[in-house]
Amino acid sequence: MARTATAKIAISVIGNLLNTLTDSNLVKVQFQNVITHNLANGLGDDQIDIGWESADRTISDGSNEDLNLFDLSGLDLGAGSGLDPLGQSVAMTELALLYINNRSAAVLTIGGAASNELTAIFAAAGDKIKIPAWGQLLLIAPKNAGFAVTTTTDALRIAASGAAATYDIIVLGRSG
Repeated sequence: MARTATAKIAISVIGNLLNTLTDSNLVKVQFQNVITHNLANGLGDDQIDIGWESADRTISDGSNEDLNLFDLSGLDLGAGSGLDPLGQSVAMTELALLYINNRSAAVLTIGGAASNELTAIFAAAGDKIKIPAWGQLLLIAPKNAGFAVTTTTDALRIAASGAAATYDIIVLGRSG
């Protein structure tokens, strides 16, 4: 049986901005934005056919790991190295979603792999994104182009500094 994948992404930001004026009157501004993406199975716009999650990943302080997003080589998600959680091989060519949840006091630095660096999510090779302690990173590119992943631009480096790190990662994409 062929692998199929679907996902629903829902983000809700609701808040209030309050200010008490010098005459004791209260001014209130409310804001609300709800974003949803329903991703069906397939290879086109708003579709995915690959997905995986890895929870409770750990990196010691001052260390890093490079995750191969193209074919998962060297990565064991429970069904063996280089296989998705269902035990099937993967060849991701488009990244549609990257979610990293830093569940520690460490700072996570994303990017800057020494070789085969995943560059599509950055402005230039060598660029990096820092996720502060207890912070999160979410990148969504649901349309057909997504973020390009190839056999030579597939390594997502995740480094820890300031403390040992624990993080979760979710990756959704297309095999092109």
